[in-house]
Amino acid sequence: MMQMTSFWAVLAAVVVLAVSLVIDGLSVSMSIGARMHGALRVADYAKSAAWFTGMHVAMLSAGFLLGDTLSAFVEGVGPWISFTLLALVGGAMVRSALKKSSEDEQLNSMPPLTWKSLAALSFACSIDAIAVGSSLGLSGSLPFGLTVSVVAVATVLAIVLGLRMGSAAGEKWEKPAEIAGGVVLLFIGIKSLL
Repeated sequence: MMQMTSFWAVLAAVVVLAVSLVIDGLSVSMSIGARMHGALRVADYAKSAAWFTGMHVAMLSAGFLLGDTLSAFVEGVGPWISFTLLALVGGAMVRSALKKSSEDEQLNSMPPLTWKSLAALSFACSIDAIAVGSSLGLSGSLPFGLTVSVVAVATVLAIVLGLRMGSAAGEKWEKPAEIAGGVVLLFIGIKSLL
């Protein structure tokens, strides 16, 4: 009975940790969805989920394996990298939304989700996973395999949910939703500095 209680306590801690790691990804995927104005395809969901999940798992694993060395570097430079990437993408979204005048022009100029944009955004959202992985490796407080698995599942769910919610908002409110998405990215970037 004691072991079962212990398992559920560990699982609860892992779930809370996973949710805290994927909140930025949820917000960013909502911004991406808003930018796409309901034009998301199944492939876009799959690519986005794969990039964000892969990056979260890679960063968490890197922090776990490389410990304090990588964590110390990321704590100094990571927030600035995250801020720069998110500010660039968020600023581009706002500028793009403000320049567009008609729905046809907007849909015709809609860029596809490229590997470059997904790599930059998923990297920016995953930097804090290095510090989490490092603390897991050093403290041994949570089982690494279970943590990585739960983080992977939570990331997939957050990205798909965020894209769907953002896409619905973008389809309904178009330009205001895209501007709001860009502003959200800017605020997440600023939050990473603070």
